[in-house]
Amino acid sequence: MRRLGIFLGMVFFILCSLGNTGVLATERSVYSAKVIFADEVIEQEGLKTQEIQVEILEGEKKGSTTKLVVPYDKLFIRQLRAGDKVKVAVSSIEGEDYYQFFDFIRARNYVWLFILFVVLAAAFLGFRGSKRLFPSILLVIALLVGAIPFSGQLVPSVLLCLLILAFVTALTSWLRTKNKLLVVTTTLSVIFCLVIGLLIFLGFSQASYVVPFIGSVTTLDENLYDQVVTVLILSILFIPAGGVINASIQISKHIWEEFSDKAAISLNVVVKRGLKVSQKISAGELNNLIIVILGLTLAAVFLVKEQYPEIESWDNGWIALQVIYAISSGISILLVSPITTFFLAALIDLNKHRSARTFGGQRRLNVVHRGGKSN
Repeated sequence: MRRLGIFLGMVFFILCSLGNTGVLATERSVYSAKVIFADEVIEQEGLKTQEIQVEILEGEKKGSTTKLVVPYDKLFIRQLRAGDKVKVAVSSIEGEDYYQFFDFIRARNYVWLFILFVVLAAAFLGFRGSKRLFPSILLVIALLVGAIPFSGQLVPSVLLCLLILAFVTALTSWLRTKNKLLVVTTTLSVIFCLVIGLLIFLGFSQASYVVPFIGSVTTLDENLYDQVVTVLILSILFIPAGGVINASIQISKHIWEEFSDKAAISLNVVVKRGLKVSQKISAGELNNLIIVILGLTLAAVFLVKEQYPEIESWDNGWIALQVIYAISSGISILLVSPITTFFLAALIDLNKHRSARTFGGQRRLNVVHRGGKSN
């Protein structure tokens, strides 16, 4: 088990290094800084600002101090205080450096929320329940370390994403089942379902003239826009991935527990039983997926409807994109049931035939009657 874990870990970090190519080549012009003094927030002509003094914490300008003006929105305001950290942009014009407030540093502000989540997960889910979170955890890590490929080359990016998802599926399935046959079944089923969902998404997004972000990123160069579109396409592989992986593992476990110890099975019986068992599983995952997509896009849908009242909502390109997202992802989950059932039934049948041939050969060699004659 330890060797398997080391091997899978090495594979994962190799994938990370493949996806991380070129990330460190970008020259930094934005630096972390610490607030050492902060004035009160003032409001002039409806604009709220705060003057602060910061110390640069990294780069060539480390240790230098400068004053900045921070603009605030009307909502969700918490003024900066001494000790807070922000991002500062440094630009050089004719040899002279100019400092400008760039953004807030937010990670340290929700670290306690993350700790609370981890404590509650450990307390109420335990190790067995926490294993269900492995797909999400591994994919988040892959994203943070750069293993998810952000490239303008679609086919290599799709293949690498599928490889990453196959690895995550295999590892999750092994941790939850400890069964090689189920690992093979779930991995094949998940990749097959996600590829079908991707093809459906590509076909209907083209047929519906969905051009993402049109009018909102006109300042981007063509190469960067191509990369944005590639990432958009890749995202359809990850939106339903958690639900597809979980449903496939649960369905395969139910079928295995019911049919693996039977001497003979009928593919028709297994498929019918698998479809019946998977109805609640797939329906639950599909319901969660639709609600999550709706919740994440609710504010944007409201904005689109209010900003463009003269256009029917369903004809808006962005809303059409979300609809195709949801339906394509939903089809991936719906296909888990028949595909997983078929793959597992075929593998169980193949495994039984192979075992029967091996066992039959052993009987002919080892079973001897009292008279001394062998069968």
